[in-house]
Amino acid sequence: MVYLVSTTWYPPDKQVEVTKIYLQLVQKYPPDPEVGETVVDLMVTVDEDGIKVMSIFKDNNGKYEEALTRSHKMLSEYWGIEGYRYTVKTWSTLEEAFAIIGEKPPG
Repeated sequence: MVYLVSTTWYPPDKQVEVTKIYLQLVQKYPPDPEVGETVVDLMVTVDEDGIKVMSIFKDNNGKYEEALTRSHKMLSEYWGIEGYRYTVKTWSTLEEAFAIIGEKPPG
């Protein structure tokens, strides 16, 4: 199991466009417990790069590729918005990271 952390940035003047698409995506991509679960739906802040939004999704074991594809499909819906950018990064738990190097975490 891994965590997919999506981060998006967009200019404040694009808020109406982004919100409109987001509300459509909620209907188009309902939760799919077979693929995984949303840990944090949305966290929002504003900084010098504009509005920044993050979400965290935990895949079910063996569903990483499907979860990653789903994330990219959803985020590609925003491509027409000028100044919209995003990343999707894969994060492992401490136990998973230690397992990669053949160790167990301390404690």
